Amino acid sequence: MTVDILMATYNGADYLNDQIQSIVNQDYSDWDLLISDDGSSDSTIDILESWSNQDSRIEVLDTGIRHGTPQSHFFRHIEIFQK
Repeated sequence: MTVDILMATYNGADYLNDQIQSIVNQDYSDWDLLISDDGSSDSTIDILESWSNQDSRIEVLDTGIRHGTPQSHFFRHIEIFQK
C-alpha cells in the first residue's frame, strides 16, 4: 500500500534537504511525497525540483497561487491531491 505524504512549503530552503532526506531514509519505501509550494522567493523550488528529478516518488506542484496562511495552503493542498 502506497502512503501519500503531503508537504506544504514556503521559503524553507534552509531545512528542505534535511527534511526530505529524512523521509527518503525511512525503512518503509512505498510512499509518494506530494509537495505544494506557496510562492517561495528563496531557492525552495530549485531544491524541490532537484529532489523530484532524483526520485520519481517525489512530485512538486507549483500552481503559482499564494494562499497566504499555512492553514489555507495545506487545506488547499489536501483538496488538490484528493482529486
